[in-house]
Amino acid sequence: MPKLQEYQAFVSIYENRSITKAGRQLNLSASSISKKLSKLEDELSVQLVDRSTHNLSITPLGERFYLRCKSILDAVTENEILIREENQITAGRIRIALPEMLVTETLLSAIRSFGDQYPDVRFELNVSNEMQDLIASDIDFCFRSGPLEGSQLIGIPLFAIQHIFCATPDFLRRYPLTDSYESLLENRQLIVPTFVNLSLITKHFFPDTNIRAQQIVSSHSTNQLSAIVSMTLAGLGASILPRIYIKPLLDDGRLVQLYPDYTSPTMDISLIYHKKLTMTKLMTLFKSFIRDWAQHQPRVL
Repeated sequence: MPKLQEYQAFVSIYENRSITKAGRQLNLSASSISKKLSKLEDELSVQLVDRSTHNLSITPLGERFYLRCKSILDAVTENEILIREENQITAGRIRIALPEMLVTETLLSAIRSFGDQYPDVRFELNVSNEMQDLIASDIDFCFRSGPLEGSQLIGIPLFAIQHIFCATPDFLRRYPLTDSYESLLENRQLIVPTFVNLSLITKHFFPDTNIRAQQIVSSHSTNQLSAIVSMTLAGLGASILPRIYIKPLLDDGRLVQLYPDYTSPTMDISLIYHKKLTMTKLMTLFKSFIRDWAQHQPRVL
């Protein structure tokens, strides 16, 4: 199949009526242009240019082929212009994946601020606690914690989050706190998630204690973070939740922090994208915006 460079060489020869001039136009040597022409003629099994006379001339087949070649090259040029213009457009859809714990006013307000700057952008949020294949799922960006899975992913560190013990004021009136949060586990008062590996989470949050996952499996549980919050608000128990996720409830007093001396290990949050992602101007702007926004946030939220 002839390549576009060979088409370009022939079109330039036709329009200049000279191999030498065609070479100058395409910044190639005359011999290189001549080789491209010969290769094109061999692949087509036709003679496009008559070199038997002192003055170069185009054969009848060459005359007809020029029109087709010119049309193809013009279409390619037009498409290149269109794709460059499209890449400069600040409109379109950005698909974002994030876990439930980051569906918060803090992060969504940042996304909204980007939308205020570029009113023609539309966001599609894919909320899942499972790490997805960004390419297969057609995801542009992902907000996640933990190490990157695979060398094809790039992560931009943003901030860290901490978890806190919390409950309603009414729960505290009914069940006065003891000096140690371990009593919550012993009395089966801690609401636990079923969407995580409980053994790993127990080791993460209580690394210096003798607490084991078996001690809390008989507590109230649920498969959604939002349900843990609702169960906590209903007084079914206390919970340990991301501070960023329940900040509005802490601010208005519907939930109160328990054991303020307890400091959970932090979870680092990054903006993740795939190396193979073709960045449009809109995506590049979003990536830069989120990175700059994070630099003005507290390190731990």
